[in-house]
Amino acid sequence: MAPDGSAVFVTGSGAIAVYKAATGATIWTHSITFGPTSVAVSPDGSKIFVAGASGPSTSTFGTTAAYNAATGAKLWSQTSTNPGGYNAIAVSPDGSRVFVTGTWQRMFNTGYLDPSSTGRWHTTPPPEPRPGRTSTAVPSPLRSLR
Repeated sequence: MAPDGSAVFVTGSGAIAVYKAATGATIWTHSITFGPTSVAVSPDGSKIFVAGASGPSTSTFGTTAAYNAATGAKLWSQTSTNPGGYNAIAVSPDGSRVFVTGTWQRMFNTGYLDPSSTGRWHTTPPPEPRPGRTSTAVPSPLRSLR
């Protein structure tokens, strides 16, 4: 939902859609060439970030894209070199980072992107498996459970 409550952002089935919260009327829709799984909005409401997976099912890679919230124009797209798709996305409260996480072969694939015009990727490598551990801390603000 937009920070001011005016719009609702929805993704899935190869598309993202924005609706007026008060009426349900479509503001815009946009096809996405990767498998979207989650959406987040910048704190100021100007950008929408979508995470998912691209590539064949045997070798998927996490993909994140940014869109102008008002127009639907694509700002950038970034695909990770780490295998595995993304299934969660969040934006830091100050809007300086977009965090994504997913799994690949029971390992977490977590990192963050610079939400500027380039979407530069910063990787946080998956934690090493440790026998007997049920959770692994990932650098703030994310915490992933095993």
